[in-house]
Amino acid sequence: MLQSTSTPQVSMHLSEVEYDEPTKIAIHLFNCAKRFLNPHGGSLQILPAIKCLYMALSMVLAPQIEVELRLLLGNVLLDHTQNFNDALEQIRKAHQLAESVRPI
Repeated sequence: MLQSTSTPQVSMHLSEVEYDEPTKIAIHLFNCAKRFLNPHGGSLQILPAIKCLYMALSMVLAPQIEVELRLLLGNVLLDHTQNFNDALEQIRKAHQLAESVRPI
């Protein structure tokens, strides 16, 4: 396994906006993945984090949330696995989605 360079310090909170149920679940899964990746005094739990992120991405989400999920998943895959193609695909999808929703 590759050593982590750094996991992006992104956080999503439910209190900022009123979200629908799938989005609330996706945000909880995102935050759960972050806890697996930033354990206090324990070891990284990469597989559970990846599973949380894939499960969150299986839902229909607002583009901004999907971008954050895909970027985190891409970084985790790139830093902690040898799934370079999948990692780059997630990052590419995040970039395309971000470009499509970016204000002009």
